[in-house]
Amino acid sequence: MAGRLPLNMHGTQCRAPARSTTDSCVNHDRVLHTMFRDNAPEITRPCFTADGNRVRLEDVVALLLSHGQGLHVEDHAFVAQQRQIDVDMRVVDTIGARMALEGFAQFTPADDVRSTVPLAAMRDMVTSLAQTGIPPVFAFVCDEFWLTYWRLQKVVAAALGTTAFMLMPDFWVWHVSAKAGQAGWSMHRDAGARSLLPDGRAGALSLWMPLTPVDSSTGCVMLLPKHRDPDHGTDRVSQAGFDVRDIRALPGAAGDLMMWSQSLLHWGSRGSTLAETSRISMSIGAQVEALGPLNPPLLKPDMLPAAGLRLELIAKQILQYEQFAAIDPSWAHFARVVLASGLSGLVFDIPVEWRLG
Repeated sequence: MAGRLPLNMHGTQCRAPARSTTDSCVNHDRVLHTMFRDNAPEITRPCFTADGNRVRLEDVVALLLSHGQGLHVEDHAFVAQQRQIDVDMRVVDTIGARMALEGFAQFTPADDVRSTVPLAAMRDMVTSLAQTGIPPVFAFVCDEFWLTYWRLQKVVAAALGTTAFMLMPDFWVWHVSAKAGQAGWSMHRDAGARSLLPDGRAGALSLWMPLTPVDSSTGCVMLLPKHRDPDHGTDRVSQAGFDVRDIRALPGAAGDLMMWSQSLLHWGSRGSTLAETSRISMSIGAQVEALGPLNPPLLKPDMLPAAGLRLELIAKQILQYEQFAAIDPSWAHFARVVLASGLSGLVFDIPVEWRLG
C-alpha cells in the first residue's frame, strides 16, 4: 500500500488451522482466572474489572497515554497525515552491499525527514514510564512507535532485498542509564541460524533506533560482522573464537536506523558513569515472508495494529523477555492478565506458564 495505511486493523496473519502463521488461535475460555489484581502493580489496579481478573482496555490506554503528552493512540486523522520515506537508489545499493558483506547497515535520514519524527515526545514518554516504574515497552501502545517503522518500509526492504516481508512480535524499548551503571543486553544472537535463507542471506532483521544520540559515553550496540565471525550460521555464543579488533560499535544520532541480521552476534555496551543522558532506544524485528514465521503472529507492515492487539503483543514481549530484561514479577502477572482479557478478540496460543492458573 503506497503512502497510506489502515488504522484499527489487526494486521496479523491469523487463519485457523494454519499454525504456520499464528501457532493457532485459542478461545479465551481456555484460560483459567485464579489470580487477582492484588498481584499486579498498584498503578494498574484501577484498570481492572470488578472481579480483578481482566483489564479494561480504555483505562489501560488512558493510563499509558498520560505519560505520552502529544502522542496518539488510534488517531485516524493523525495517521492519515503520515507518508512513507522515499529512498535514493544509491542508498538502496549501499544498504544492500553492506548487508551482503557484513550483515548490518545504518540508515541516516536527512534532517528534514528526521524532523518529522516526534523523537522528543517519544523519548519523553519512555523517560516518564521508566521513572514511574512502568516497563518502557508499553510505549508501543502509541501510534508513533509503530508509524516510525511503517514510514521506513522502503529502507527495510532495501536491507532484506524484498518488499515481501512482515513485522515480527519481537520488539522492545530501552531506557539505559550509564550514570547508574546500567548496560544493554548481554551478548546474544536474536533468531540465530534459523533466520538465514538457504543461500545464506539474512531472512530476518532487528531494526534498532536510538531516540537519543548514542556514543561511547552513553554506550552503543556492539556487533561482530558476519564475515568476521567464525561461528556465523550457528547459534553458538562465545567470546573465544573471534578477534576483538573485528568488533564494531554503532554510534548514531537520534532517529538513525540500525539494521542487522538476526544471525549476528551483538550486545549492548556499558557507557560512562559521567554520561549526562540515558540511552533510550527501540527495536522491532522484520522477516521475509518466504522464511516462515520465526515467532508468530506475524504483522502486516502496512497495517497498524488495533490498541487491544498492541497491548497483547506488549504483554507477549514482557513474558518472552522476562529474564533477559529482569522484569518485576508483578508486571509479568499484569502481562498474563492482559493476555487473558480478550482485548483484541485474537488470542494466539501461548505457553502454559504464560497463562493465569
